[in-house]
Amino acid sequence: MLDSHLKKTNQTDKFCDISLAVPIFHAYGHKSSCQVRYSCRWQEGYGLTDGEVMERLWSYLRQFAYSTKEMTPSHRIDRLTAALLHYARKKKHEMDALLCRNIDKAQYLVNCCTQELEKIKFSNNVSDQDISEWLKWEQDRAKASTRKTRTGNSDASKNKQELLNKLHAQAMEYTFVRTLRRKYSSGQAIANRICRTITSACSNMKKLLALYNEEVDDDKKLEWNDVCKPDAAVYKTLSNADQLPHSSCGSEVRHIAVDLYLHKMRAEEEITLSKEEMVNCMQWYVFQSAILQEEMTNAISRGQLDCLNRRYNVLMKGFKRAREMFSKFLSEDELPEITFSSNVTNSIVMEEDLAPIDYEQEDIDVMEDNIDQDDIDSFEDDMED
Repeated sequence: MLDSHLKKTNQTDKFCDISLAVPIFHAYGHKSSCQVRYSCRWQEGYGLTDGEVMERLWSYLRQFAYSTKEMTPSHRIDRLTAALLHYARKKKHEMDALLCRNIDKAQYLVNCCTQELEKIKFSNNVSDQDISEWLKWEQDRAKASTRKTRTGNSDASKNKQELLNKLHAQAMEYTFVRTLRRKYSSGQAIANRICRTITSACSNMKKLLALYNEEVDDDKKLEWNDVCKPDAAVYKTLSNADQLPHSSCGSEVRHIAVDLYLHKMRAEEEITLSKEEMVNCMQWYVFQSAILQEEMTNAISRGQLDCLNRRYNVLMKGFKRAREMFSKFLSEDELPEITFSSNVTNSIVMEEDLAPIDYEQEDIDVMEDNIDQDDIDSFEDDMED
C-alpha cells in the first residue's frame, strides 16, 4: 500500500493534505482491515464516489481496439484523441443531468437506509450511539491490526493465546466478507471477488485451527463451529473481545447496521457535494460568459462576430437548461443570471431571432436560367453509361 510505503520511507509530509482511498470494486479484493481504513464508503468526504472513473474510460476506449490495431501509430493517436475529446464533450454536456440524478439517488438511499436502521434499532434495542460506537470499534481494530497474518510462524504455534487472537481476527474477517457477499447476486464480478476473499479467510482459519489443536489436549480441541463466529464463547477470554460495545447483538447484525449507517452518511455527503458542484457549474457559465463578452467587444470582423454569436447561443442553451434543472435543488440566491454589458448587447443575435432562409421564386428562376443545358445533357449521358 502507498500509505505503508510513505510511512516506511518517511515521506508522509508530502501527502499530509491528501486522503488515500481504494476504489469500491477493487476494495473487495483486500482484507477487511484494509477496507475499513481505505474504502470510499468508510472515508469521510467522499460521498457516493466509487473511484472507478478510469475503468469506465477504459471500457469506452475498448470499442476502438479492433479499428485501431492495424493503424499506424500517428493515425491511432489521432483516432483515440478524437474519441477522448468526444467523450469529454459528452460528459460536459451531461453534467447537469448527472448532478440531478446523483442527488435523487442519494436522497432515495438516505430514505432506504433510515428505514432499515429503524427496523434494526427497534428489533435489537440499540441506538444511534451504539452503532456509532460499533463503527469506531471497527476502525480502531483495523488500525491496530497487523499487516499480514502469518499462519506458518513457529513461534506463534507455541502460544495458544496468540493463536486465539489470530483466529479471532480471521473470524471477524470471515464474517465481514460473508455479510458483504449477501448484497450481490451470484455470478457478478464483485460477488466472485468476495467469494475468493471468503475462501482465503476460511483457509487461514482452518490452518490456525489445526495449529491450535496441536497445542492442546484432546478434550480441549476445537471444531469449526467453535471458532467461525467472532462472538463465540472461546473468544470471551481475549482482551480485545470485551471492548466491543453492546456485544449482545450478533456480529452479522452489527456489520449490517454499520454498513447502513455508513451508506446513509455517504449519501448525505453526496447531496451536499452535488449541490456544491451545481453552484460551481453555474459559476463556470458566468465566467465563460464574461470571457465571451470581452471577445465580442474586441471583435474586428463580422465573421468573427458570427462565430462568437454561435458560441453564445450554445453557452446560453446550456446555461438555461442547467438553471432550470438546478432550480429544484438550489435557492434563487444560488442561481445567478447572465447579463451583458450595453456595448455588446446590440452585437448579440439570438438563434431564435434568426429568420429561416426563404428563397424568393424569382431567385430560383434566376438560378435555373444560369444552369447550362449542355451540362445537364452531359450529366444524363454519364448516368446512362
